[in-house]
Amino acid sequence: TAWWCYTQVWEGRICSNGGNRNSIGIESAVNQGSDLWLTWQITAKLVADIMERHNLDITRVKGHHFFSAKDCPQPMLENDLEIWYEFLDLVRAEFALLQLDNVKLEFTTDSSYLNNNGRVVKQTNESEVVTYTVTITHNGKTEQVTLASIIEGNYVK
Repeated sequence: TAWWCYTQVWEGRICSNGGNRNSIGIESAVNQGSDLWLTWQITAKLVADIMERHNLDITRVKGHHFFSAKDCPQPMLENDLEIWYEFLDLVRAEFALLQLDNVKLEFTTDSSYLNNNGRVVKQTNESEVVTYTVTITHNGKTEQVTLASIIEGNYVK
């Protein structure tokens, strides 16, 4: 049974016996020194897997705050949910990957500014051009594309 709750916030939320007890909850913790975006990417992969296993679409993915009005997951709620929507885009991308059979994606770079997850690991004062290769293997056939991007420096106007 779900009910509308007016005790936690003025506009009301579906509370504990609604959304929290009738949903699949995922906790993601990021410790000091961890990679927040990598945590969200791994979480998006898990959410996509759950969506596929339970035949759910992206409209069924909700943050804890939609049910309880708790500021959770707090970093995703900043800037009018801007990062929450980016997280949903990550889920969509991971879900689309699951729909492809026998596909492997690999990201590699020789740049000291990127790691092999595509994360920027250091930044300089000046902008830096970096290259990376995306390798896609599907049914034994491999294709590669090498791309370039600019990492903006600390002192870019």
